[in-house]
Amino acid sequence: MPVNEKEQILAWQQEIAGGNQRSFDQLFRCLYVRLVHFAVQFVASSEVAEEIVSDVFSNLWLKRDTLPGIQNLPVYLYVAVKHRCFNHREQFSSLHVQLENLDEGVLQNLHDPGKELEWKELFHRIDMAVASLPEQCQLVFKMVKEGGLKYREVADILDISIKTVETQLYRATRKIRAALEEGERSLAGK
Repeated sequence: MPVNEKEQILAWQQEIAGGNQRSFDQLFRCLYVRLVHFAVQFVASSEVAEEIVSDVFSNLWLKRDTLPGIQNLPVYLYVAVKHRCFNHREQFSSLHVQLENLDEGVLQNLHDPGKELEWKELFHRIDMAVASLPEQCQLVFKMVKEGGLKYREVADILDISIKTVETQLYRATRKIRAALEEGERSLAGK
């Protein structure tokens, strides 16, 4: 029995290559949301992102006999999604779509409305700080911190060096921390 996600994905990969629909469904459920969040960074539309990711998974099933030759399936899927997103942007570059917030989460503390407000304010400040980052910096931050990808995986997906991933993540963390500290100072000054 696989003990971690990487081993589990490898087991599914082998089973899918043999035509196991159930393993394909499990892989889909495991990676779909992450890939959609990733795609939204490029196409700025959850509907288009969902369609792109679904197409990538459909092609994966159709070409399942090639799965044994893939070294790192998650990276392969991220790269496939990225390329589909770029193709979509080229094809529909005149369209401007408003980015939807896919990460809306509500943290509620029914016993302390003041704490709930503090948490919402903190999350809002974090979201605003992340949104103000340069595009690549923001993308690297989200892939590592929200997507749970390793530096090497991000580097492979974005076709950049690991050092660039580290630098972008450092810059993102520094800017977010500075924005949060500025927010704290402004709150203390009220």
